[in-house]
Amino acid sequence: MVNNSETKFRTPLEHEDLQVYIQPKLNVSLKLSDRSSTQVELPFSEYFRLFYTPDSPVLEKLGENKDKVTIKDKMKDAEPYNLFTNSLSFCEGTEEQLYSIKFTDLLCPSLGNVKKSLLFTHRIDVQFLIEQYAARKLHCTPITVIFGSENPKVQEPVLKELYPNIDFHIPHTDKLFNIQSAHCLIFQYDDNSIRIVIGSPSIYAPDWNNYNGLIWISPRCPKLPSGMSQRDGESKTGFKSDLLNFLLSYKIQSLGGWINVVKSADFSEVRVFLVYGRPGIHQPRKNGCPLHFLGHLLSHHYKIPPYQTDHDLWRIIVQSSSLGKLGRTPDEWFTTWFLNSLSSSVNNQYLPTLRPTFKGQFSVLYPTIENALTCFLGPVGAWGSRYDADLRDQQRWLEPYLCSWKADSAKRTKAIFHSRTVCRISPCCKKLAYFYLTTSNISRAGWGKIEDGDITVKMRTYHTGILFLPKFFDKEYFEVADLSCGATNNKFPIMYDLPLTPYGPEDEPYCLDEMIERRLVDLDNMNIDKPRFVSDVKDSDVKTPSEEKWDKFVNIAMEDKRIIPKSCSVLPSTSTFFPTFNKN
Repeated sequence: MVNNSETKFRTPLEHEDLQVYIQPKLNVSLKLSDRSSTQVELPFSEYFRLFYTPDSPVLEKLGENKDKVTIKDKMKDAEPYNLFTNSLSFCEGTEEQLYSIKFTDLLCPSLGNVKKSLLFTHRIDVQFLIEQYAARKLHCTPITVIFGSENPKVQEPVLKELYPNIDFHIPHTDKLFNIQSAHCLIFQYDDNSIRIVIGSPSIYAPDWNNYNGLIWISPRCPKLPSGMSQRDGESKTGFKSDLLNFLLSYKIQSLGGWINVVKSADFSEVRVFLVYGRPGIHQPRKNGCPLHFLGHLLSHHYKIPPYQTDHDLWRIIVQSSSLGKLGRTPDEWFTTWFLNSLSSSVNNQYLPTLRPTFKGQFSVLYPTIENALTCFLGPVGAWGSRYDADLRDQQRWLEPYLCSWKADSAKRTKAIFHSRTVCRISPCCKKLAYFYLTTSNISRAGWGKIEDGDITVKMRTYHTGILFLPKFFDKEYFEVADLSCGATNNKFPIMYDLPLTPYGPEDEPYCLDEMIERRLVDLDNMNIDKPRFVSDVKDSDVKTPSEEKWDKFVNIAMEDKRIIPKSCSVLPSTSTFFPTFNKN
């Protein structure tokens, strides 16, 4: 454990292994406890002192975080589902919604006094992370971060020296691509209880500030009483054992302490299933592959309500912020393996050896070009949505099923979503059969690729997801909440408008590379901000015609509403973890 009083913090300027030059000034926005803010221009060394040292004077500016409505109050309204979205300052009214939270809410003392944290994230913005913890005076507590990076220059020992209280780990395989797409936060409190958070946003400023996401917060899981076995404290859904297997799958030695913490916790109040993905070859019925395991769970625990005579009219809705390879024909993977799994029930068992074509109704929610052009941040606001134009041309069969983004009831139509969900909904759009939140985009790589002539599935990445089933909430179905009142009133929140809005004759799916070709996005005349400690991550399942244009667009997307002079050079997206600097 780090001794905060004696820690020697070193800035990148002082690190002999990093041959970089820091820009002399850095624009910093300080957000105060009364939600006002002030722009200041600081030398990097002073910025580092403000946010990274134990005696940080910025904490006096932040003061005690006096929330008008605490997250604990919001969780009472959200019971029993505890499902939230992130508040967006540029979408008027979202900050007052009871189902809307900020990252700092996860660290609110009303939930407990955080002693240490374990964070799994696809990408990491260390500046954002430290600012959130600093706002709660927790920035010097021990933090373990498992994140993804394709950049071979990102070295764990260097990061450890820069941030002594943060233990960084990058999962690697024999192939050079980012395999870490799981989002899971575990907080341990001073009474040794823990809480789990699983959601769509990475620990990355734009994910929390610019895009619509979904976040599930678990009940508090107390430490088991002395004398009880570590095998006790399991939930009816097997959440504890699945979480332990997920942690063990990383084979990271320093996670041993956290594994013991989880073993000692009581998860009996948790009502959702943990569905995770991990690299490897997977057999049916076992966790580790969403395609197989979701079908298995639905086959065993979801029963069609007895008074529903035609269950095929219950539509499957797939929401995905990016679209990958689905196949040249619908029955190559999507309407067979994929929808087969999602349509399973006790009455309709998932049988991976068979490949029947799904005959029911389904829709895919993905933003249109018009959605991107009319959102508050313009085309940059749709950066989280990716669909390669060449891939789209191979999958034209999908377009009759596409629906545009509309969320007027939640006041979020002009903020593109960055979440991935699956649900099955009644014809009246007021009842849910189940709901699945995942970090996996819709693609064969994300859900599982069936090996030829076999029932095994190959996974290449880590993912996390949670499945809500009515049976475990003592219900036959979930009642959909009306979000226009700003609260869920203990009903299930669906963060888009129902019924869905199908694509019109002129609508096209958002494809960045085609928007560039059609000059709907003018990269050369946009003011571009610099990355803020952000690792370079690309979807292994998506290829863009111009990597140079893509990298430039990534930098635009990282702007987080700060504009810098155009005379400043633009960094490639492979420059990571440090504020603005130029390489010589």
